[in-house]
Amino acid sequence: MLFLAVFFGFLAELKLEHRIEKSREKQYIGSLLKDLENDTLQFGKTITRLKQKIPYYDSVLHFFRNPSLYKYNLPFRFYIETTLERFYTPANPTLEQLKGSGNLRLIHSQNIIDSIVNYDSRINGSYKNQTDYVIEANKRLLHATETVFDLDNFSRFMSDQYAGSTVKNISEYDVKLVSDDKKAIQNIYNIHITTRATDIFYIQHIISAKKIASNLILFLKKEYHLN
Repeated sequence: MLFLAVFFGFLAELKLEHRIEKSREKQYIGSLLKDLENDTLQFGKTITRLKQKIPYYDSVLHFFRNPSLYKYNLPFRFYIETTLERFYTPANPTLEQLKGSGNLRLIHSQNIIDSIVNYDSRINGSYKNQTDYVIEANKRLLHATETVFDLDNFSRFMSDQYAGSTVKNISEYDVKLVSDDKKAIQNIYNIHITTRATDIFYIQHIISAKKIASNLILFLKKEYHLN
């Protein structure tokens, strides 16, 4: 009798532990879904911003081919739009917690684990590498502009923005081309071309990452019977 009492007590404890782990699994999946939904949202916004940025590269390239048409003043909108960084780096706190705490074991299906790990590998592998490359390319472009433009008007814009008093006519912030060094100008022209290409290639990476995240969301909702 004592043996049976101990045995059934053990079964009850095991069943309770199983219920607790199932509850924790669902909590993790719920949090992971929120992270993934945020990723897809930010991916979408970044794609839109990058697509809006591309035509400004073309405008800057036209400026460098014909600076006299602009009286050697690069329109401020062209300058600011091409030097602003546009990228997104997923944080994925739930996934990092699952990996760091060893709680991936709570996931009941190997197929689910494989799908989650696949997304993590993509985000922290090729996607992260391309994001880092984009950041470095934009830094290179920004530094190159410093060698051929007078940035006094840009400095004034930043001061005005800080003071909350930017002028309505942003052409007052146009940056003047002050170098006639053909080699330096050709160099920055080429940098704009390669940075443009880098951003276009990055858009494809984001589209792919967004698709993987969206498919993972659908898969997890189906596996856990979530609406």
